[in-house]
Amino acid sequence: MLEQTDVPAPRLLAADTTATTCDLPTLLTTRLPGGPPDQAKDPNRILVALAEMLGATPPNGYESLYFDREAQELRGGVRKYIGRRTPDKVPSSYMDELDYQEPLAFEFLIYVATEAVWRADMRRFRERFLSAPPARDFFGFLKATDGLLHIGGPARLAVALQSLDRLLKEIRKEAGSETEVVQQAPGKDGVAITRTEGRVGNRELRVEGLNTRNSQGVMATSVSVHAGVMNATATGCAGPRLGAATVSALDGTWSFRQRNIATIPTTVCAVSRIEASCSGRSE
Repeated sequence: MLEQTDVPAPRLLAADTTATTCDLPTLLTTRLPGGPPDQAKDPNRILVALAEMLGATPPNGYESLYFDREAQELRGGVRKYIGRRTPDKVPSSYMDELDYQEPLAFEFLIYVATEAVWRADMRRFRERFLSAPPARDFFGFLKATDGLLHIGGPARLAVALQSLDRLLKEIRKEAGSETEVVQQAPGKDGVAITRTEGRVGNRELRVEGLNTRNSQGVMATSVSVHAGVMNATATGCAGPRLGAATVSALDGTWSFRQRNIATIPTTVCAVSRIEASCSGRSE
């Protein structure tokens, strides 16, 4: 049946269905090259590997339980997450600096109370963001979406991402100028403002930022700094141009300073030289 397809399969050469020649009903087929896959101990991983080979979507719930024949025990599922990350085991990392991340219990509860956990994760993130001091950047990590993809597949994840999009729009509506949108389109690099400072005494404006490379590994050599916000389509800056800053080829950082400025803007915007990737931020 598979001979006319691209799926590698052995070809039937002969059959002894009544055990006339052989001791048992037997099929004689050609031998495929290679050996058992590395995932042979885990049938769930075999399903994922087969899906990838055939260009199909991996089966939902591939984090489910399976029986390890070599170890002669049941493995996988929720139990492999319980106790894996506890306060006394977590190594110091960037996670320590986050303003929000999911509670420890969510890491495995996502596999038994999927809908409730991912919605709770997003709700807690929103509450934490809106109660945070507006004078500094807020760093959050929404991890429930990872478990949601594993246990529910792309279709369930798409629903959650639509909900996240609505949540972020609500946050932007409530927080107003405390938020910024960083938009990166294919072929364009990314640019974000990391610090702004207006000094009234000497009429000085300072703006610092960071550029990231695009998918081709290219990054702009300079950015233009403007007063005001981004335009309505988030593809450029709406206000007048104040000047330009050179982007470091080493780490993408840049710094802009203008002295004796007539009016210090309350909001500034930066646009990359690689077309229109830009970022607006309240001063």
